[in-house]
Amino acid sequence: MLGIKLAQGPVTACRTWASRHHRPIFLLHLAGSVIVVCCAIIFGFYPALVTARVALSSTLRQQGRIESLGSWFLTTERRYDRWVKDYYAKQHAITVNSQDVAGTEWPMFGSAFFILSAEELLKSKDIELTDHLRASLRSAAQLIADPVSATWVRKKWGPGYLEKENVFYRMLLILGLNAYGTITNDRKYAAIAMNQAQGLSREFNAAQFNVLDDYPGECYPADVLWATAAIARVSDMPRVDRDRLSNVVVATLSGRFSDTYGLPATLVDSRTGHILQGSRGCSTSGLLSFAYELDPRAADGWYASYVEHYWFANRWIAGFREHAAGSQYSFTDVDSGPILFGIGTVASLFGVGAARSAGRYDQAAPLTMQAVAVAWPTPFGLLVPGIMGWAAADGWCFGETAFLFAMTRPNNHGSAVKFSGRPPLVLLGFIILYGAMGAGLILREWVFWRRRFQPRKSPP
Repeated sequence: MLGIKLAQGPVTACRTWASRHHRPIFLLHLAGSVIVVCCAIIFGFYPALVTARVALSSTLRQQGRIESLGSWFLTTERRYDRWVKDYYAKQHAITVNSQDVAGTEWPMFGSAFFILSAEELLKSKDIELTDHLRASLRSAAQLIADPVSATWVRKKWGPGYLEKENVFYRMLLILGLNAYGTITNDRKYAAIAMNQAQGLSREFNAAQFNVLDDYPGECYPADVLWATAAIARVSDMPRVDRDRLSNVVVATLSGRFSDTYGLPATLVDSRTGHILQGSRGCSTSGLLSFAYELDPRAADGWYASYVEHYWFANRWIAGFREHAAGSQYSFTDVDSGPILFGIGTVASLFGVGAARSAGRYDQAAPLTMQAVAVAWPTPFGLLVPGIMGWAAADGWCFGETAFLFAMTRPNNHGSAVKFSGRPPLVLLGFIILYGAMGAGLILREWVFWRRRFQPRKSPP
């Protein structure tokens, strides 16, 4: 029998209980309780607090961004550093299946997103260019420039993969290496970026319909526009050439490759000029993240049409649909991510960048609130995108680099619409869910120990 009275006090009670039982068992129970309490704080109370803080952020409402973006980036930087070392140690680029979309593309994508996010955060003075950050950026640029990282595209395009089409890879090459040089003043990769910018520019101008393939038989206009924006960022390119290419590409996407909603198509045939797939949320949100850098007027028209046909908002939730309202399509793929109630996760995440570029903080703010809440924030990073990145491409940091890229896109519109409404009620649901999870775990341990210390009746 325990025979322990609670009046003895918790310390005396613990000693008495432990003395009457095997000490290892007592210590095991105690260690288990400590772990459970830590889990309650990390996975319950912490995400509830972060979600509430983001929902109430005045900076987010007025500027479309959260205050802790700089510190968030620095914690992601440490995770990115660990991933890069592991990437080379496992020879991921060589061993990955060339048909694995996430496994091949995300290392390049994630590294470019990391550099581009740093570029904007340095401009806004949210972070400083320390020696450690400089080394991290150097690692990212090295990965992008490393021919080993191009193993999968060499299998698709052959040894001339840097001389013909291959838009997706060459676009990231230009975008990432040029941003690295701009940040660090390191000219190591300037010639590569310049040569690729000149080569792609010539190919776009010479192509019959001014578009080129990402992979053989696959032409995505969003990547064509990103490549054009990447070329326009290369300061060594003559201004007249950059402007000419921007005008040509924007005119093409507004004309021949414009769908029934007045938006650039998602997939086209670069040889015949036929549209193979109309606009989708994932591609349009991505495209609009850079469109304002090329032609603000055309981008305004695209964004207005995008909001008209794809935006959904009520008191509970807000987001961009993956397929236009009333569309008969409902499929999902690796580009769209999960679709919930018609709202695309990728469309809404990159929609943050599109809305920020358009100065629409009234839409960027609720999208950011929801993105943070759904991502399950913890002291160790965003749990949901982290798990998805780890499962798809062995990189926990990829989800965060995508978040940071979207949330650091600059306002290229010139004006801004602030968010003055109420946060979507789904945020309250997540706050309650996370809080209840933490409280439930604490309550479970409280009941467990209370029963152990409860006096037992003596036998008659």
